[in-house]
Amino acid sequence: MPKPRVFISSTCYDLAPIRDDLDQFIENMGYEPVRSEEGEVFYREGQNVQDSCLAAVASCHIFVLLIGGRWGSEYSGTGKSVTKAEYDRAIDEGLLTYVLVDQDVHHDYRIYKKNKSEAKDANAITYDKTEDTRIFGFIEDIVTRQVSNAIATFSNYEDIEKYLRQQWASLLHHYLTSDPMGIARLEVDCYREMFEYSAPRYLSAWKLHPTPRMLLEHEALRDILGEGLIAGPEDTVLVCTGKGSSPYQYTQDQFADYEEAYTNVRTWFIAHLEQHGLTVDEFLADA
Repeated sequence: MPKPRVFISSTCYDLAPIRDDLDQFIENMGYEPVRSEEGEVFYREGQNVQDSCLAAVASCHIFVLLIGGRWGSEYSGTGKSVTKAEYDRAIDEGLLTYVLVDQDVHHDYRIYKKNKSEAKDANAITYDKTEDTRIFGFIEDIVTRQVSNAIATFSNYEDIEKYLRQQWASLLHHYLTSDPMGIARLEVDCYREMFEYSAPRYLSAWKLHPTPRMLLEHEALRDILGEGLIAGPEDTVLVCTGKGSSPYQYTQDQFADYEEAYTNVRTWFIAHLEQHGLTVDEFLADA
């Protein structure tokens, strides 16, 4: 059966034990944890580790960010950390995002803000838990966003598990009680059917993040790919959807199979909506 994919983002070495426990908790919840050190990220040939992690974020449904006292590695000369790049990708992809900050780091952040507001050199202060003041800029970027700006603090792993249990229970309750037309249930049905077919899975691999809405708004697989679908050499087709990434190459027969699978799942979903008394337009208006 399909499972929600949950990406765990944090610096690795200082938070390694917590990442291990969180991985097990997510698996026990029946979800699929995704983190780099456990081989759960697909490392594509010709792509560096950092870009592979960002691609894995795009294939997930939920993003859990843990912020400790270390800033971590810089992402490809951008001036931001890898975890910041992963968070930005999660926001861009519209993932459900949960941010938890070590409570001692959050205390340091409050001291940093107070000194900064008083025109003092907040960067010159030695903080108890925070090794790099760039972490405060990361936290500031999160809390000043208009959406997905909630943070929680933790002192140990148990705080993280309790918070996520409460959040995910509330999320399920919301879907069960605020969906009189059954849209959420129909979306779940569609996701389940989608991942029985190869084409939607390849849409994830192509960084296109397939959704029921995407299927209904695009009659054919070619409509989604648009200019990203290119005629290749020797009767092949190339799929290129990522900036700077190498294209995927398929035979005509392989791609025809993906097109057929896409059409099949789209046809199934439209019929499923009709069985529940909904038209495509009604679903799109409420989804």
